[in-house]
Amino acid sequence: MPDRGAYPYLVIGRYAAHASAAQSSRLFHAMRVRGLWQALPVSAKSFYKALQPVSIRLADGSVLAVLMARQEFRDGRPQPGDLVRYSPHRGKFEIPPADPAAKAYWSVDGCVAILCRKGDLACFKRYPAGVYRPSDGVAISPRSFRALPHHVVINPDTLLPVAPVRK
Repeated sequence: MPDRGAYPYLVIGRYAAHASAAQSSRLFHAMRVRGLWQALPVSAKSFYKALQPVSIRLADGSVLAVLMARQEFRDGRPQPGDLVRYSPHRGKFEIPPADPAAKAYWSVDGCVAILCRKGDLACFKRYPAGVYRPSDGVAISPRSFRALPHHVVINPDTLLPVAPVRK
């Protein structure tokens, strides 16, 4: 779980789970005790009303926790096993809300979109699971955040692998 701002990288993996209201409250209080998320409103109930903590499982079995908007969660209804993409807010079309509380929540969440439903294995083959830099699609280690030079590079907009340049 990022401690300042939203998780800054693209993530492609299987949707694992979402936090309950009680789990969300514990997360919120734990982060506040550590001195983090100080710009967010002080209510754990408001936090859960605005944001949904979710987890995404990577190909190596590791799990990343990220935040998404609660409304987005209700609208998309991701299910365990779906292939999803997490993206931090980026681009000129993602303007932060004007309301201070909404803007504070927006500053720590990102977008989780369903790429493929659990049973659509042909779809899964199109997207390489992993963590990528949004600027250039280079694969990075989710632990060290260093580039993984022998891994596939993706187009950060389409999320599809970039064909290697032949010399």
